[in-house]
Amino acid sequence: MKKFILKEIRLISLSERKARSVKFGLQKNVIVGPNSTGKSCLIKSIYRTFGAQPKKLHPNWLSAEVSSLVKFILDDNEFSMLKFGSAYGFFDSNNNLIESFESVTNDLAPFLASKLNFKIRITNRGGEPSILTPAYYFLPFYIDQDSSWESNWSSFNNLSQFSRWRTPIIEFHTGIKGNEYYETKLEIDQIKIEIKEFDEKLRVLKKVVKDLRGKLKQAEFNIDMNSFKSETQKLISECEVINKKQNKFRVKIVELSNNKIVIQNQIDITKKTLNEIQKDYQFATTSLDGEPVECPTCGTIHENSFADRLSIANDEERCFELLQELNNELLEVNSKIESEHKKLSVSREEVDSLKKNLDTKKGKIKLQDVIESRGRSEMKAMFQSEINKLNELKVKGAIKEKDLKKKLIGLSNKEKRDEIIGYYNSLMKKYLIELEVLNLKEKSYNKITTNISESGSALPRALIAYYYAILNTVKKYSSSIFSPIIIDSPNQQGQDPINLPKIIRFIDKNQPKQTQLILGLEDLSGVEIKGKIIKLKEKFSLLNKKSFDKNYELFKPFINQLSNSKGGLF
Repeated sequence: MKKFILKEIRLISLSERKARSVKFGLQKNVIVGPNSTGKSCLIKSIYRTFGAQPKKLHPNWLSAEVSSLVKFILDDNEFSMLKFGSAYGFFDSNNNLIESFESVTNDLAPFLASKLNFKIRITNRGGEPSILTPAYYFLPFYIDQDSSWESNWSSFNNLSQFSRWRTPIIEFHTGIKGNEYYETKLEIDQIKIEIKEFDEKLRVLKKVVKDLRGKLKQAEFNIDMNSFKSETQKLISECEVINKKQNKFRVKIVELSNNKIVIQNQIDITKKTLNEIQKDYQFATTSLDGEPVECPTCGTIHENSFADRLSIANDEERCFELLQELNNELLEVNSKIESEHKKLSVSREEVDSLKKNLDTKKGKIKLQDVIESRGRSEMKAMFQSEINKLNELKVKGAIKEKDLKKKLIGLSNKEKRDEIIGYYNSLMKKYLIELEVLNLKEKSYNKITTNISESGSALPRALIAYYYAILNTVKKYSSSIFSPIIIDSPNQQGQDPINLPKIIRFIDKNQPKQTQLILGLEDLSGVEIKGKIIKLKEKFSLLNKKSFDKNYELFKPFINQLSNSKGGLF
């Protein structure tokens, strides 16, 4: 088991400029002093430094606003814990700040739980497993002068934040249900939370899928997408063939149009030539026969003879013939152009028809509908895949939960419980006899979670018997770190000169081996305890002014680091 040993506590009041330092021995420590010398304030300050609030702190001590620094050993490593105002700091052996805390419940508690191997979780009032504050860890190790001598498991304030903490805390500390049990239980709780989250996600997804199915039903069609894809590709191929034809038609129309322009130009030239020939012939026939005439076109001098007039007439005839031929060619070209335009128009109609087929396949279903339908189907498939995955995770979680529950049963089996309770009972019988508490019936204490009920001076002796039975059971079976035992003022309920020494000797003799004890007494009542004796003599003055300067210098580096951490806690 790991060691937890207190080495030293330093106390300082900045407002009163007073301080005190106390060093502890590794095994037995006795703080001896009359009433009002500050024994309880010193002891309670140890726990306050670790975020555990003991009951009934003196108002004068609270008004002094005492800060505390505790040096301790944890698993052979030295650390320091500082409480300054409402802030806490955890320091390494070189006095370097490791972590700072502003909240005990949210910050300090989980940190110390990890350090102290305190892994118990108790369901809080919100129904969730919660990490416990340090007070629950220190409960079996602290016997407080104000409440612990009246009832067991009552040393600290604010324990009622959990409604049913007593049984699980006692079972944890005594090893009936140790760290492994609560680690397993936490796993189960986490799996339950995950399964609950899976269920919520499934609920949402199933609702989405249900809505999606409704929309798919409204579409009222079911298509083989492979078939649709094949037909669509076929239509697109046909469109491409027609487009190629259209290009050929367009090229042909351009060629014919160019040919038409050439023919039209030739006709224009022929008409112009014919017109000039006709002018020449008219001039020749109206002029005097035999007189030379000048050609009005080119200026050539011609003999005005019949032969020449006949030649002009022949040229005119050829122009007429050429003009006729050209007109015929023009008609033919126009016809061909019209034919090609008709072919192009037909091909356009075919393309339009194909496009309509692309938008209207399988009855009245549009391609857009099919695309949207495909999207919805893919979305549905995606949701269904996620639903299947979540169901698979639920099944795996349920299987793991079942296996962990079997493990949990094994970790809290009856044989183990009976062994631990039997050990506790054997110690109780032994200790009650040793302390001469002979009237306490076995049935009143045989349950390890019992409330010790006794009267008069026998009650403190019955309680110390119970505390030591628990402590020795904790030492033997617990999986957590064993804390120093601190017992404050066992002289309760008017113990006589015989019973008080008996209680002190009992505490000394039955201290679990390899543990640390801090015992607060008014006096040793003649009992010799081999350990460190810390004497407090001055009443109402646990802190003193002469110790302030030295302690203030020692406190400063710790306070400065804490105040500068996380942007400054103060």
